[in-house]
Amino acid sequence: MASELAVAPISKTRLWDHLSKTDPKQTKKFTRGGGFSGTAIKPIWTILRMTEVFGPCGTGWGMDKPEFITQSAVDELLVFCTVGVWYVEGGSTGRVYGVGGDKYQVSQKNGLRASDEAYKMAYTDAIGNALKFIGVAADVHMGLFDDNKYVAEMGKEFSGEKPEPKPVSVTYITSEQAKRFRDAATGKGLAPAEVKKGLSSAGIASSAMIPATDFDDWMRWIDEAEVAQ
Repeated sequence: MASELAVAPISKTRLWDHLSKTDPKQTKKFTRGGGFSGTAIKPIWTILRMTEVFGPCGTGWGMDKPEFITQSAVDELLVFCTVGVWYVEGGSTGRVYGVGGDKYQVSQKNGLRASDEAYKMAYTDAIGNALKFIGVAADVHMGLFDDNKYVAEMGKEFSGEKPEPKPVSVTYITSEQAKRFRDAATGKGLAPAEVKKGLSSAGIASSAMIPATDFDDWMRWIDEAEVAQ
C-alpha cells in the first residue's frame, strides 16, 4: 500500500527560533532609580522583526484596539494599557496579549508634572510585552545580553560576519527506539521510501539519526499519517 505525501513534524519553537535573536545596534543600556539597569530594545526594531516574518503590519500581523485604565497612586497618576497582537501563520491567526504602563502625572520636587507621552509609552510597552510570548528579542529578556561574548557574536551575525562555529552535540534515539519507529511505520502500512522521504524533508538521513528529543514527534507523525488503500 502506498501512503499519501507525509509531512515532517513542525517545530514547536519555529517562531521563537526566527524572532529570538536581537541586533545589538537596536538596543541601548539604561539605568533607573535604585541602581536597576538593563537593556532596552528599540520599539521600531520589534516592528521590523514582525514584518520580516509575517509581512506588512495590518495584513500579516497587527494590533487590536488598545484598552486603557488609569489608577491613582498617592500624588501620581498611572496609566495602564492592554492590547492584543495578532499574526497569521499557515492560514491560521494567532493572538497574544500584553500589558504596559507609564506615569501620566508625576510627582517632582517642584510640583506635579503631566506627561503627554504616557499613553503612547504604555501602548508601546504593552505591544513589546505581548511580543515576548512568541519570542521577539527573547535573548534580551533571557539576560543573554549580560554576556559580552554573546553580544559580540550577535554583532557579527547581524553585520554579516560569520561567528565562530560552535561544536554541536546531538543525542540520537537508541537502537530500540529506532526499531520501534520502523515497526510502527510497517504496522501503519507506510512504505520504506515514504518514510525515508519524510525523514529527509527534516534533514534526517535514517531512523537511527532521529534526535532523541524529537522521538515522540516522529512517532506521532506515523500515527497521523494517512495511508491510501
